[in-house]
Amino acid sequence: MFLVDGYKTYVVAAAIILIGIAEGPLGLDVPGIAVGDDWLAWVMSGLGLGSVRDAIRKLIDAFAGN
Repeated sequence: MFLVDGYKTYVVAAAIILIGIAEGPLGLDVPGIAVGDDWLAWVMSGLGLGSVRDAIRKLIDAFAGN
């Protein structure tokens, strides 16, 4: 896992965003995932997850003095 060390949350956030876009405006069916008409909530959730993760990393760096 050394290739994505420290970036696993961002990979998950990107996957959530891509699923939301694929199911919503593109109209593709992703097997095993039911987004429904609320695809924009999936996109916003992915963006929020990435933003919160970045804020936590910056907060930890600030307290650690890096």
